Amino acid sequence: MVGAAVCVKKAMTCPKIKHCLIADCENVGIFITDNASGHYEDCEIARNNLAGVWVKNQANPFFRRCHIHHGRDVGIFTFEYGLGLFLLFLNWEHFF
Repeated sequence: MVGAAVCVKKAMTCPKIKHCLIADCENVGIFITDNASGHYEDCEIARNNLAGVWVKNQANPFFRRCHIHHGRDVGIFTFEYGLGLFLLFLNWEHFF
């Protein structure tokens, strides 16, 4: 995928990405596809031109405490049978 900062694809692919800043991408911050997975923890995903995260084609990532914000499109976009577990960072100050 042109413009994605991180592209994870193919079955059995399972990177561990922690404490990263993925920002200001031409397209998508993280693109996970084709039965890939991975563990993404304590990352900041921000200011991307499309979604912060795209998940498709039966990919199944695990996100924990990632802060996905200020993109020009959606934060997380799952399509074409994309899966995933997303335990995200929430700043409760903005809710009260």
